[in-house]
Amino acid sequence: MGKLSWSALSLAVFVAACAPVYDGAGERMRDPKPVPESKRPVIKEPPVAGTPYVEKCDVDFRRSSIGVRRNPPVATTHVNAGDTKVAEASKAPKPEAKVDLVVEGIRDYVRALEADPYDAQATLQLARAYDEVLRKGCALALLRRLDELALHPKLGIVARSQARRVKDNQDWFHDYRKEALAAISRSTP
Repeated sequence: MGKLSWSALSLAVFVAACAPVYDGAGERMRDPKPVPESKRPVIKEPPVAGTPYVEKCDVDFRRSSIGVRRNPPVATTHVNAGDTKVAEASKAPKPEAKVDLVVEGIRDYVRALEADPYDAQATLQLARAYDEVLRKGCALALLRRLDELALHPKLGIVARSQARRVKDNQDWFHDYRKEALAAISRSTP
């Protein structure tokens, strides 16, 4: 009898395990009642953190121009080299490589301004490169320098055209566009 009861019990468990969980048709689903607008929970989205720009600039861009003999061809060569490196940075696969290329471009623009402190194109391109590496303070200082260059009697034409480029390109300095336009306000009508 001990063998028979164990086998009967195991057969009963086996049959119960193979039986369907639900018998017959399921209960009909009904549409939920709409919740009034006033009773809906309010989901607050976390505030979007702004770009962490460096607001301060320790570089005095006017001091480097005192007593320097202008060499525009050398400055143009450095500006072109900087433009090439910054353009390569946009195609860099890794963020570290992009930053390294932009920093090399910044060095070329600084060399251009050392060769010709009054080069408006080098001034604007350096401001844009500083914007790429989140140095807002230096970018705005360079835009103010560009505005000062635009007031120069001999160099003003080129500087004003560079300032107009800032005004015409809406995606430049986009996070602080109003401040950038204020920095060049005297040179652009």
